[in-house]
Amino acid sequence: MSIFKRIKRNYLDLKTSGGIICFVLFIHSGYSQYILNGDFEINNAPSGIDQLDLTNTQFNSLVPFCFSFGSSSLTEIDLITTGSWDGGPQSGNWYVGIRGGGIDQFSMEISVPLIAGATYEMSFYDRTRSNNCSTPAPVEIGLSIANNNFGTLI
Repeated sequence: MSIFKRIKRNYLDLKTSGGIICFVLFIHSGYSQYILNGDFEINNAPSGIDQLDLTNTQFNSLVPFCFSFGSSSLTEIDLITTGSWDGGPQSGNWYVGIRGGGIDQFSMEISVPLIAGATYEMSFYDRTRSNNCSTPAPVEIGLSIANNNFGTLI
């Protein structure tokens, strides 16, 4: 499912409330901002091996330009490359698996600050595992200047 949002603030942060979700993110406009490492392809994980139940610190050391900041002791974000979790990535070789209920939260850096008043379009791929989530929760997207804060819901 593709979702398009309009963005009019300074930095992009992501907060999720879905099951395992596969993200492919882009920003498209007349301006040239883009999400750094939007496919999670730049990482320090061993090739071909899923990295499951990562703490914030572990995820942050593996994936540049992304910052995990879930506050619960249940935070266990996943960096997945195999098809073991109901299929492979929508794009590239990696995707991020997150737990619902706002437990797993992460931010992604953009190439340059957004321009106030400009209109931006963003799309991403969201896949919920049917056997783990009978009632999918929405993905929430916020804007923040801090990488460890959800910011304002957009």
